[in-house]
Amino acid sequence: MSVKDISFSGIRIKLRMMPRFKVGDTLYIEFRLDDANRSPIKKKVTVINIEGLNAGLAYTSPQNHDSVLGFYLFN
Repeated sequence: MSVKDISFSGIRIKLRMMPRFKVGDTLYIEFRLDDANRSPIKKKVTVINIEGLNAGLAYTSPQNHDSVLGFYLFN
């Protein structure tokens, strides 16, 4: 997968093949930011929409506790 958009509330990803999950499913995702440290991000998410190979995922926990992601989004 590749991350297409990232925010405080969730992310939009593009998949390489049709997803085997559906709207409402809970997933655990891992990816690295494109910052200088290639910071690893691990999140529990809920699938909120699927359009072809694109999927919108909402974080299940508040982002105000994630200093790495917060710093990345503010810069």
